Formats: sequence, structure tokens, C-alpha cells
Amino acid sequence: MTLPKCRPFLVTPVARDLLETQSLVEAALSAGDVASLLVPSGPRQRETLESVKRIAHRHDVALLAENDVALARDAGADGVQIDADAGLYATARTVLGDDAIVGGNCGRSRHAAMSVAELGADYVAFSDLEDEVPEDSIVAWWAEMFEIPLVVFDAMDSERARGYVRRGADFVRHLGDTWLSEETAARCVAAWNSIIEDSVKC
Repeated sequence: MTLPKCRPFLVTPVARDLLETQSLVEAALSAGDVASLLVPSGPRQRETLESVKRIAHRHDVALLAENDVALARDAGADGVQIDADAGLYATARTVLGDDAIVGGNCGRSRHAAMSVAELGADYVAFSDLEDEVPEDSIVAWWAEMFEIPLVVFDAMDSERARGYVRRGADFVRHLGDTWLSEETAARCVAAWNSIIEDSVKC
């Protein structure tokens, strides 16, 4: 199996001051390659998405809203991440169109991942994988069997990230402490790029 060029997948901090969020996101996206920026459900989701949209697009980073199709459409996001469900997928695709990114969060369900992939999802996201072992890896299974990109959606440390890259992940989520400061945001993205490069070379 040829390893993909894995890329970082960032999730914005929740319910932070908007100017602070903008500064943190700018620092992160300026520090290295980032594929996507997801604005999670929760307080101030709309305001956060609108406040970081220009930053994301200036850095050519896909901007996604979590679980809010109407918000993704109205705010001019590039797409949405939904729970893996046929009805939710159909709604998202109808509202956003064929050119939008629609990803499905599948938890640990292989069935959900296959189902939403068959519908045409642009990526599947796996989560709750803290106790996954290489010998029975859902990430390795997906990478070997399917072409649709996969995101490991758990926040993780560098050692776990190396393992997921080697098993074939297309995208990995950042460290949980990324957003402590502008310095940590920039340092995390730069480190993630180095970790990915080193893991692919191994």
C-alpha cells in the first residue's frame, strides 16, 4: 500500500472571543500546510464561521460547518460535516449541491462509513479510536479497501498521529492544546507537518 500525503485537519476552538479566534487561526494556517478547518457545533458557531472564512480561504483551506447545512450554505462555507446518516446526507447534498464537501462522522462504525461512502460522501471521519491497536485497525482496513479519504477525528498526540499516518490516514486532527496561544497554534501545525513527512518516509 502506498501511503497518502496525509494532511492536518483543524477544528476551531469553541465559544472563544472572536478576535482571539481569528488570531489563533491565522497563526495556525500561516505555519504550514492545513487541509480543512471545521467549525464545530456549539455556542457562536455562526459568528465563528463567518469570522474565520476570509482567513481560511486566503490560505486555500477548506472551511466546513459541523451539522448545520443551512449555515454552511448561508455563510459561504465549502461544505459540512454531518453524522453518517442517509437522510442527513441527502439533505446536505440537496441544499449544498454536488460541488460542496460533505463528510460523514462515522464514530467507529464500519457499516456507517461504507453506507455514507456509497452515497457519495467526500470523506469519512472515524472517532473514539483511543484503544485501537494496529492488528485490528479500522484506519488500516479503510485505507486498504476504499479510495474515499478518511479523517481520524480524535485529537491526538504525536505518537498516535505517526501510527495513523503509517496505517493510511488521509487527514489527522491536531493536538488538543493547539489553541492555547498563537505560538502553540503555529508550533502545532509546523510540528504536524514534520510528523507527517517523517511518518511517510518510514
